[in-house]
Amino acid sequence: MTRRLVVFLLFHAALAGVCVLTWGIAWQRGLDALCQNAAARVDRTTAELKSTLDRYEYLPYLPSRHPFVQEVLADPNPQFAARADRYLADLNTRTRVPRRRIIQANGGGAAWRRATGMARIVS
Repeated sequence: MTRRLVVFLLFHAALAGVCVLTWGIAWQRGLDALCQNAAARVDRTTAELKSTLDRYEYLPYLPSRHPFVQEVLADPNPQFAARADRYLADLNTRTRVPRRRIIQANGGGAAWRRATGMARIVS
C-alpha cells in the first residue's frame, strides 16, 4: 500500500512537472510569435509613414514659390487672399491635403483653405 502511494505521488509529481514545462514552452513561443508580429507591423507602419512623408516632402516649397502666395505675403489684402485661396483649393484637390495655410513671417496667418471649401482670411 505504501509503495503504491509513493508511485502514485511520483506519477502525479512527474505529470505536474511536465504540465508546467509544457505551459512554459507554450508561453514563450506565444510571446515570440507576438513579438515577431508586432515587429512586422511596426516595419509596415514605418514604411507607410515614410512613403507618406516622402510624397508630401516637396509641398512646403511648391506653394511658397507661387506668385499668388508671394503677393498675399507681401500685402495680405482680401483680393490677394482670395486668389491665394483659389490656388490653395486647387493644390489641396491635386495633392489630397486636407488643409493648407499661408503664414506670415510674424506668425500671423494670411490665408488658408480647407478641403471643405471654406476660405478665410486670418490677420
